[in-house]
Amino acid sequence: MSIGGDPGLPSWNDIHQEMVDGGQRLGVALDLDGVRRAKIKAVEAITKRPLVVYVVDMANAAKTGNNPLLSLLNLGDKDGFTEAIRRIDGDELDVLLQSPGGLAEAVESIVAILRAKFKHIRFIVPSIAKSAATMLALSGDQIVGGIATELGPIDPQMPTGRGGFAPAQAILDQFEEATRQLKADPSSMSAWLPILQQCGPSLLQECRNRQELSRKLVASWLASYMFKGEVDAAARADDVASKLNNHNLWLAHGRRVDLAWLEGPEARLNVLQLSTDPSLEAAVWALHLAIGITFTFSGAFKIVENGSGDALIGIGQTINLQLLPTPQPSLPGPATTPARPAFTGHGPGKRRRRG
Repeated sequence: MSIGGDPGLPSWNDIHQEMVDGGQRLGVALDLDGVRRAKIKAVEAITKRPLVVYVVDMANAAKTGNNPLLSLLNLGDKDGFTEAIRRIDGDELDVLLQSPGGLAEAVESIVAILRAKFKHIRFIVPSIAKSAATMLALSGDQIVGGIATELGPIDPQMPTGRGGFAPAQAILDQFEEATRQLKADPSSMSAWLPILQQCGPSLLQECRNRQELSRKLVASWLASYMFKGEVDAAARADDVASKLNNHNLWLAHGRRVDLAWLEGPEARLNVLQLSTDPSLEAAVWALHLAIGITFTFSGAFKIVENGSGDALIGIGQTINLQLLPTPQPSLPGPATTPARPAFTGHGPGKRRRRG
């Protein structure tokens, strides 16, 4: 299972076997934490930069039960990032990112925390960082990725009141269409009334405000970091942010925005292709696989950690999952100390803190 059939990249079976071998030495089934954190260290050894992982299990939504917000970027993630960076020295940082998105306000807070400590930040995206996670990636000085990397549009999604979401731009466009048709044919009110009755008094302005927030945040970060020092930084930043915020350009919020678009003439972002450094590409993919195996064989739905074991790990429901014991890692430092008391909530979504 190597990308593009490249025999130089590790496979899922390769990393799983490492965890089996490590588990045998420790007397457990799989050494999930130890191997995963060793893979973080392996990436750091190549880049000579500290690495923090922020990843979400995107294949097992049932782990968070009836609270899907837990698996999204939310304000609680401030604690995870604070924990993971608190003992990191220097002004450079890499963040390996995998997330379906979340709250723009949470991203704003996380960026403030990271930028208060680090001057140069790279976001490594082995696979998927969508919506608000795309916004987070665009706050960096560089995006690092490969053939499987995809970001997404940043246009805001509004709750519909029926458990779903609708693009803010689609709501605005539909209202404009209703206005146009009703002016031309007032008798069409009977067809439009059930739709218009679902619009609260502030919905249209909320849609406009959400659109402006996404555009404004990303434009500000691009101008301040990725385009810093360029004479047309502000104009370029606003152009890229506006394009990614345009639902009518992408047509679906889940569309793939790949590295070719990001570094091409449409955006001209600072992108590092992993294929230019085969050793780094292999190390990043090995870590990506180790994270996926951890999610498959544990109740973890979110991991924020560094290679030394400073971490907050979200633990959810384990229905329909084959669970194997997670050993204490054999790495030196805080990772070998007993776990601190869990941060508990109600039902799924409990978090354990290491370090």
